[in-house]
Amino acid sequence: MPLSKILDVEGLINEQQQDSLEIAIVDFINSKKIDLIILTIDDLYPYENLKEFTTGQSEKWKIGARYERGGIIVAISKKLNEINIYLSETVEQILTESECTEITVKEVIPHFDQGNYYKGILNCIGALKKKV
Repeated sequence: MPLSKILDVEGLINEQQQDSLEIAIVDFINSKKIDLIILTIDDLYPYENLKEFTTGQSEKWKIGARYERGGIIVAISKKLNEINIYLSETVEQILTESECTEITVKEVIPHFDQGNYYKGILNCIGALKKKV
């Protein structure tokens, strides 16, 4: 797992935005005791969809293993026009898949549709923080 909590393979955010998002992520982790990774990806191989990809990567990277409350991966693919919020089993006890869908629809997609990935990701972090 990279040292940064953001892995921007698609290059959707600039360096200044990444620094700002890192601060928001660290604040989330410190206040909620839940690991949080933001990932943009353009290729899912060998997985069939983004949900399978995030589940596989969470196991490989041991997302949330350092935190009693688990971990979250927010995975975005502009190329595939998909977003998935992966929740570890412990986080699923306090946040539901339908709440994640609501966050995605209300807080993320409107900004992504305008090409503002930074604002969508920042809103996602804020909404996750409020929900947990």
